[in-house]
Amino acid sequence: LSAAARLSHHASVILLESEDTLGYHASSRSAAVFIEDYGNTAVRSLNSASTTYLHTENAGVLSPRGMLVVAKADDNDLFKSEYKSFGMAEISVEDARGKIPILDPNIVRYAAFRNDIYDLDTDLLLQNFRREAWANGATNVTGASVIALSHTSGRWDIVTGDHIYHADVVVNAAGAW
Repeated sequence: LSAAARLSHHASVILLESEDTLGYHASSRSAAVFIEDYGNTAVRSLNSASTTYLHTENAGVLSPRGMLVVAKADDNDLFKSEYKSFGMAEISVEDARGKIPILDPNIVRYAAFRNDIYDLDTDLLLQNFRREAWANGATNVTGASVIALSHTSGRWDIVTGDHIYHADVVVNAAGAW
């Protein structure tokens, strides 16, 4: 949807989706957390490039969450490794209990927190992209698994179960699924 939205400003776009609904695998099957400096170099670059958009476009799709990690006394080495790998700051158990009062200080010995982690409203994000794409004339077909693709004489032929589509350019934005 994001590719369709962006491309719809410059070209005629048809989005072929193999599922019966748009965003089926994206909108509710992840933790939907945004951490700008998380991931490898390429992912961090994409995250950084997206930050302003995610905070501001269409009133934003991010809301403050923060992240708290706690550990028992015998988990100190793992705790240190985990909180440092996420760029968190160690806090007192009392400060952690201020955030989550049900934490048992007889069990929890270590705590770390990071404030700049956000919930990502994936459904709103997808709906924003859908509105943008459709406003620019993009169309979509759901339940349209691409079963064959060929390039002849400068044109792509895209075969789904019941239709053949023709295009000058094909963008495979199917993702991991």
